[in-house]
Amino acid sequence: MINDKNTSNTEFIESVEDKLISIFLNNNNSAEKGVAYLEPKDFFKQENSAIFSVIKDLIGKTKTIDDLTVLSYFDANKNFQFLDYKTYINKLISLAPSTMALEEYIDIVKKASIKRGLDKVCGEIIKSNFNFVNFDKEIEKDVKEFNEIVWSKKTNDMQDIRSILNIALKLTEKHNDLVETGFETIDKILNGGFEKGEVTLLAAAPSVGKSTFAINVFSNECEKLAYTPWNNKEKPPMVLYISLEMSENQIIERLISMKALRSFKFNDYNNKRYSQSDMELFNYAIAEIEKYPCMINANFVASINDVRNQIAQLSNSYSVQFLVIDHLHIMSYDQNHENQEIANITKNLKAIAKQYNLSVLLLSQVNKNASTFGFNSKESIKKTDVEKDENEHQIHMNDIRGSGAPVQDAAIVMLMWQKSKPEGGDATVTINIAKNRSGANGMVDLKLWGSKYKFVEFSKREN
Repeated sequence: MINDKNTSNTEFIESVEDKLISIFLNNNNSAEKGVAYLEPKDFFKQENSAIFSVIKDLIGKTKTIDDLTVLSYFDANKNFQFLDYKTYINKLISLAPSTMALEEYIDIVKKASIKRGLDKVCGEIIKSNFNFVNFDKEIEKDVKEFNEIVWSKKTNDMQDIRSILNIALKLTEKHNDLVETGFETIDKILNGGFEKGEVTLLAAAPSVGKSTFAINVFSNECEKLAYTPWNNKEKPPMVLYISLEMSENQIIERLISMKALRSFKFNDYNNKRYSQSDMELFNYAIAEIEKYPCMINANFVASINDVRNQIAQLSNSYSVQFLVIDHLHIMSYDQNHENQEIANITKNLKAIAKQYNLSVLLLSQVNKNASTFGFNSKESIKKTDVEKDENEHQIHMNDIRGSGAPVQDAAIVMLMWQKSKPEGGDATVTINIAKNRSGANGMVDLKLWGSKYKFVEFSKREN
């Protein structure tokens, strides 16, 4: 337990507050955890309360927390400013305490806040002159205020217990709580994969490979579920792919291609234009895909109500684990109010994910003026691949189409662009995990075998 007998209680609390704010300014994930447990009023020092208010507002707008974003916020909002705030913030940043004591610091600040609140209520009761005519109303008011303070701690305790249970469940029953992407490097950053009850946003320019990546993840999850024993007393698992760009046959062709590691077309297969060895590979791939617990719905313009109805209908007979939607901006909505409509769609998808405890992978376009274009687009051929800078096609969260709601509602935001596309159709694709509420951020490079519609990690070799 942290203690310091050489300082007064007030000095000790102020010291803990300073260290806690310093951790938030130096570590974005810690700041998100602090916002989940604390309020600005929990800080005794007015300066720390003001800084935490800014941190909370920035996180609500999905902004990265660091000295630059916080100072810029203060510069732009005079009502948050206090005397010599720049020097004060820089001083806190320089403390740079270890995050090992994060939870204990949060607990101390919360308990100190509760103690101050109880002291205030009790002091007001002692000092007050009760009007015995309105005694019942006055005492009811004081008891209500007292209970609100006490329950703020009990609610916090319940969140702590839930967090511990969630961690334990993820460690022991990982396959039930997560949708693994099938890519070890990505799943490691995501602490195992996409969480149930949450929306993951995947954004990229046209022709980069976002649909192909989504089908890869879809296939990996289907294969895992096909070979995972399930309790016969429970509903069997199901995965749903909603495509508004490709037909069912085109999706199946890609699934077979990535499974057989050969380019597959139904027309050539039916006319037996493949070698005997290729036919054997395709027949094997088809037999494996037939085991997939999945459904595909393609070539229709879906509204958010259509999606909700499909999930509700499937849930009568199945336990829907994973939903892929390709993509957000082809869904049916009023184009004259695009931002408002997109916000409504993502809000409802988040609600659907939580209601049915499923994971949603939502594909998204980027703005036309974004700094990247697919390698098949006209803009991409102005330079040769050798001349292109590796970061030329990089995109950012503010490039995603919409009012900001897709980024805000998503637990995970993944951005994709092609680094290079050498001869032969294969490409190096970067996936940037730019937002991750439950873990770290990071970039991963994958190899895309274009003709096989297959993403592979560079550490793996497949023939």
